[in-house]
Amino acid sequence: MQDFLVVMDAPVSDWQSNWTINAVKAKYPGKPIRYLVFTHHHMDHTGGLRAYVAQGATLVVGKGAGDHFRKVLAAPYTRNPDLAVRDLSKTPIIEVADKYVISDGKREFSAHIVENPHAASTLIGYVADVRVAFVTDIWNPGPPLPEKINSPLAAVVNAVKQAGISPTRFAGGHAGVGDYAPLAALAGN
Repeated sequence: MQDFLVVMDAPVSDWQSNWTINAVKAKYPGKPIRYLVFTHHHMDHTGGLRAYVAQGATLVVGKGAGDHFRKVLAAPYTRNPDLAVRDLSKTPIIEVADKYVISDGKREFSAHIVENPHAASTLIGYVADVRVAFVTDIWNPGPPLPEKINSPLAAVVNAVKQAGISPTRFAGGHAGVGDYAPLAALAGN
């Protein structure tokens, strides 16, 4: 965004998040991380959330996941004494029932709910002007695709249709970037 940043997922630990935050500050000086969007609640995607909320990020989560994150942020934490002192339990949390849009007037990021077999309250992210989406666990973008569509991949295709978005590429939370067209073709679209 023009004056702030949106981050998808905070994997593993506050140590990793602090490393990422420092790298982001070096690359984009003066741009605060205003939003942290979670694909879902699993620890390998949310373990480093305290580092971001200590910086003032608002959490964006799928509908029904807000209570989980309120409990996490209200729990005592002693494993990372380097976090800024702040009452993390007061962190704003936005729950997405269908679609949530973050815009700066030029660029638009949207988070979309995905019904899928992996985890409840899953979101995919989408940056409209560059037609890039972000997904994790239900698809690891890039080759190879299976010979037949399976239920997690069908969930991605259905989410794209339901959201009315038109990604050309997807980035994955466990690495990988891939074109969306082969997946859509596999699903018969």
